Amino acid sequence: MILGNFREAQSIWESIQQLADQTQHWINVRYYTAKCLFHQGLIADSKGVLLDVIQHTIKGPGRMNFFDSQIALAEIFLLEGESDKAQKRLEYIQKAPHLHRYQIAQTQRLSGQLHTLRGELPEAHASLTEAIDLFERMGMRRELAEAREELARLEARMAEADE
Repeated sequence: MILGNFREAQSIWESIQQLADQTQHWINVRYYTAKCLFHQGLIADSKGVLLDVIQHTIKGPGRMNFFDSQIALAEIFLLEGESDKAQKRLEYIQKAPHLHRYQIAQTQRLSGQLHTLRGELPEAHASLTEAIDLFERMGMRRELAEAREELARLEARMAEADE
């Protein structure tokens, strides 16, 4: 997945899924399958798998996958133009204790996208700047590059608005 070959990664995850039972391993496999589907543009399929993962992690194992899936679902809602649903997911995630830094960074990046959609450009800038700082400190190069691209588009939009 790190190399961006999501179709091959999806095939591997799906073959592993057959070996996993309904435990943490199964949940991990399903989550990463959803991520591969998402990056291939198979948004509806990804959404279905993520909802399945969330359902299996509400009361059981996989608490981190629960929040990762919530973050991924918020991103799908943003792509689908359902900003209210995305906002509710993001607010829920931001209230959660003990998030990993990468989850906080992803949430900030998505908050930046949400603010941008709503025309709240200074808030979007602050969220994206925070996400970039976190991605940079964690060495998450792909996510860092994506957030920097989003910030550059936002800054161009802000400069146009100032003219």
